[in-house]
Amino acid sequence: MTGTDIEEQNAATANLLVFGGYLPFAVLTLFFLFPEIAPLTRSGSLIMLIGYGAVILSFLGGIRWGLATARNDEASARELLTSVVPSLIAWMCLTLPSAPSLVLLAVTFVWHYFWDRRHAEKHRLPGWFLPLRRRITIAVVPTLLIAAVAVLL
Repeated sequence: MTGTDIEEQNAATANLLVFGGYLPFAVLTLFFLFPEIAPLTRSGSLIMLIGYGAVILSFLGGIRWGLATARNDEASARELLTSVVPSLIAWMCLTLPSAPSLVLLAVTFVWHYFWDRRHAEKHRLPGWFLPLRRRITIAVVPTLLIAAVAVLL
């Protein structure tokens, strides 16, 4: 396999996994909005949506941690510190009321995308990474904000 073949294979795998990872956001938001189609209660859908968002946000922080440890240079200590911020915010979202939790998750997903965009070149991320991050951020954030608005109605 050539380097191009490997990059294309990795991009395809990442796209598939990210799409699969988006499904719980979409399905749980739909379950919350339309409880008559849900196999669980509205509050159950909401708890699962916030919990899943928190897990995924922590995962994004883990990407930062991995990049910082792989580089192991003078900036790594600062990046290790910032890599735990998404997990701390995610944990806080598990303790807040639903609407603020959903909004904070959405804002943090956007913030994390811009961090990725700012640091992509420094970390030599593959060319498929930022477009993928942009697409998933554009997909996830509205689901969280729609659920937040629905909580308030």
